[in-house]
Amino acid sequence: MKVDENDRKSPQLAEKIANVDLVKWMPQADILGHPRLRLFVMHGGFFGMLEAAIRGVPLLAIPFFGDQFRNARSAEMRGIGLSLQKYEMNYEKLTAAISELLSNDKYRNAAKRLSAIINNKPNKPREQLVKWTNFVAKFGSLPELNVEGAKFDTIKYFCIDVIIVFVAILAIVFLLIISSLRLLLTTLRSNRLSLKKNE
Repeated sequence: MKVDENDRKSPQLAEKIANVDLVKWMPQADILGHPRLRLFVMHGGFFGMLEAAIRGVPLLAIPFFGDQFRNARSAEMRGIGLSLQKYEMNYEKLTAAISELLSNDKYRNAAKRLSAIINNKPNKPREQLVKWTNFVAKFGSLPELNVEGAKFDTIKYFCIDVIIVFVAILAIVFLLIISSLRLLLTTLRSNRLSLKKNE
């Protein structure tokens, strides 16, 4: 079991369990590739999900924050695993989810299918890199491949000209409102003074 150096409780809980080893780091991708591994219990982080999908391992996600909730739902949607909400989790729900994932072959089959799709996709990143490197080596820098935004100067790129016009319009409107209020107050004061003089 991977344990953070600041974690004091996990070593105390694990010291009486003979088949639990505590380590600071584990090669997760290699462990997921081991043929005896049947299930991956995780928090639902993107890279862990990706590693499990590449290796074809069903998973049980217990999300804590951020994208983990969406990733856990995605695993359920694809049929490669289940998710448990941390606030609803108890012994019965955890053991039921683990039993379901280990006993029902549909999760393993779906995980293996997704793994096959990922590992056999037509344009692998390495192939793409080699392809584009060879292309650029053959044809050089092509103006057709340059993004228009790369040619913009700083003012155009950050829309500073548009921002200046917008701020100027806001300033003019603000000054008009202030001037109108001053004029209104001056008119009201002069009317009061003239009323007092007439009395």
